[in-house]
Amino acid sequence: MRTSLEKPTSKDSSDKVVDKVQKYNTLPDDMKAIPDKEEIIKDEIQRWLQDYQKALEMADIETLKEVGFISSKKEERKFRKQDSYINYVSVSLKNAVIDLQDDGDQAVVSFDREDEWTDERGDRHKKVPPRITKILKKEDGMWKIVKNTDQTKMQAIMHQKYKDIFDGITTRYSNLRKIVAKLSLALTEKTSEAHDATTDTEKFDESNKNLFP
Repeated sequence: MRTSLEKPTSKDSSDKVVDKVQKYNTLPDDMKAIPDKEEIIKDEIQRWLQDYQKALEMADIETLKEVGFISSKKEERKFRKQDSYINYVSVSLKNAVIDLQDDGDQAVVSFDREDEWTDERGDRHKKVPPRITKILKKEDGMWKIVKNTDQTKMQAIMHQKYKDIFDGITTRYSNLRKIVAKLSLALTEKTSEAHDATTDTEKFDESNKNLFP
């Protein structure tokens, strides 16, 4: 127990500061830290990429069906046959870029993929395909690959994604052409004026050369 003659400790002072902060912190708990919706969705897709990567390495057919990589019996048979020839599979998915569409229910994700595996003879192989782009759609709370067979849908999404960029380039290029044309016309007029002035000077010199022998 501390009497009135004892000096307060630093701990006592700290406790008082904390009490004051808590007293005047009147914000509701649900308003103190509101996560950004876009960041939440991108985190979901990052987890989807991790699940996709692990499923490829482990040849997890069920998970590959869930993420939309396998969507038919034919694709499943093809994957099982391919997997039967290889061992020690390592899959790397890097440099992912996520572009959200349709109020967050659809996304375009692109990434670099690198595969390594050992064949039946024990030889190690490595494959680095071109950068991969997938369209993902959220269905029943889960992200799934939209198959590339729907080329019209892919083209529509990519067109919408880059439309503003293309329009901006077209507008700037059109304006640039107009500016160049105006500059070219002005330069032509200046050149013509300079040429006329030079011609007049030469004529003047020619007509007056006898006056100044």
